[in-house]
Amino acid sequence: MAASIIRRGLAVLAVLGTLMGGYFLLQVGRELLAFWAQLQALPGWLQWLAGLLMAVLAGVGAMLLWVLLTPAKQRIAPSQVLDRKAIEGRLAQLEAMGSDTSAWRHELTELDKRASSGRLYVAFHGDISSGKTRLLKALVPSHEGTVDVRGGSTERVHYAEALIAAQPVLLADVPGRQQVHGERHAVLAEDEAARAHVLVYVADADLTRTQDADLRILARFDRPLLLVLNKQDRYDRNEREALRRNLQVRYAPLGIETLAVSAGFTEQVTKEWPDGRRSVVERQQPAEVSELQRALLAIAGEGPQRFEVGRQHATVAQLDSHIVAQEREVRDQAAERIVSRYTRRAMVAAMASVAPGTDLLLQGALATALAKELAALHRLRLRDLDVDALMSQASRIVRTRTGIVLAIAGNALKAFPGIGTLGGGVMHAVAYGLIFDSLGRSMNRAFADTGECDRSATLAAFEASLGQDSGAQLTRVTGMVRQLLDAEPPSPASRLGGKS
Repeated sequence: MAASIIRRGLAVLAVLGTLMGGYFLLQVGRELLAFWAQLQALPGWLQWLAGLLMAVLAGVGAMLLWVLLTPAKQRIAPSQVLDRKAIEGRLAQLEAMGSDTSAWRHELTELDKRASSGRLYVAFHGDISSGKTRLLKALVPSHEGTVDVRGGSTERVHYAEALIAAQPVLLADVPGRQQVHGERHAVLAEDEAARAHVLVYVADADLTRTQDADLRILARFDRPLLLVLNKQDRYDRNEREALRRNLQVRYAPLGIETLAVSAGFTEQVTKEWPDGRRSVVERQQPAEVSELQRALLAIAGEGPQRFEVGRQHATVAQLDSHIVAQEREVRDQAAERIVSRYTRRAMVAAMASVAPGTDLLLQGALATALAKELAALHRLRLRDLDVDALMSQASRIVRTRTGIVLAIAGNALKAFPGIGTLGGGVMHAVAYGLIFDSLGRSMNRAFADTGECDRSATLAAFEASLGQDSGAQLTRVTGMVRQLLDAEPPSPASRLGGKS
C-alpha cells in the first residue's frame, strides 16, 4: 500500500515537472521570437551591432565560467633555471630552514677549483667488470687502481695524472655500475661523471637497456663522449666489426664516437714437458689502446676551455638533483609539523563535538588554513573556490566513512587503559584526529607528486587512507590524545581552533 502511494506521488511530481518545464520553454521561446521580431525591424547596422554585443557577452560569460570552474594549476613562481645564481639562492633557502648544505657548497668550490686548474678531466664510466681499471692502467702504467676478476673492486674514485699533447690530464677511475647494494657507488660515479670534461664509457659487449639509458643521460651535455668497446680479443674480426658498426649507427646521432680497444689480459696455457709433466703457465697479452690514445690526443689538443661550459652545466644539473632531493626531505619534515599542529587543534576543538562529519563542516576554517599552509609550503596557488570545492567533497567522503572511523577510534582507545573509559568526546577527538591526519597527509602527497593543486588526486588519496587501520597513524593520534589529557583543560579559545 505504502509503495503504491509513493509511486503515485512520484507520478504526480513527474507530470507537474513536465508541465512546468514545458511552460518555461514556451515562455522562453515567446520572448526569443519577440526579440527576433524587434531586431528585424532595426536598420541593418544596428542588427550587426546587436549581434556583436551578444557574441561578446556570450564569450565573456563562457570565459568567466571557465576561470571559475577550472582548478588553478599555476605555481607561484616559474620553475628554477639551472644556473649558479639559482643554485646558490636555493642553498640559502635551505640554510635558512636549518638544513645542512655544506656538501653542496663544497661541490661549488670544487667546480671553481677545476675551472681554474687548467687540467682536462676525463672520467671512465661503465658497469662493473667492463675493464675500466685495466684500461686506465694501459694508458697510465703508474695508476694504482686494483684489478680483480670478481668485479666491483673499485670502491672509490681513483685518479691518475698524465700529460697528453702537452696538456695536463687527470683521469678518474670511478666505481662500476650495477654493483650489489651499490647505491653509494652509483652516486660517486654519477657525481664524478658530472665533473668531467670528457667521458669514456667502457663496455665489453653490446649495450643492455640499462647501459643504453646511462649512455643517453651522459650525452645530454656538450662534452666529448667516447664509447669504448673493450675486450675486443673476445671476438673474431667479423664479429668485432659488426658490433662496432651497430654501435656507431645507433649512437653517432648523439655525437658519440665508438672505439674498439683491448686493455690486455692474462691467459693460462698448459705446457707439457718431455717427461710427461704438465704445468699451467700464465701469459700476459699486451694491450691495444691506440684508438683511444688518438681520440684523447685530439681532444686534449683543443684544451679544457673548449668543454668547460658543458662540464659546468653537467655539474650544476647533478647538483640540482641532489638539492631537489634535500628540498623534498625538508618539505616533508615541515609538512609533518604542519599536519601534526592542525590535527592537534582539530582534536582539541572536537572534544565537545557531536560527530566527526559535523566537525569538518563546522571547522571549515581550520581545514582551509591547513590546505593553504601546505600549498604555500609547496609554492602553489590555492584559490578560495578550489578550497571550498575540496572541503565540500571531503565532507561527503567523511560522512560516508564516519561509522568506520569511529569504530577504529573506539578500538584504538581500548588499547590505552584509562583513556578508553572516558566520555565519547575523547573518541570523537581521536576520530577527528584520524580525519585531519589523513586529509593533511593526502594533500601533502598530492601536492608533492603532481606539482599542482590536484583536487582529484587529493580526494583519491584521502578516500583511500581514511578508515584504514594504520598502526603508525593510530600511534600518532592516540599519543596526541594522551598529551592533551595530561595537559590543562583547553580554553574556550582553543576549542574554537586557536593555538594549542
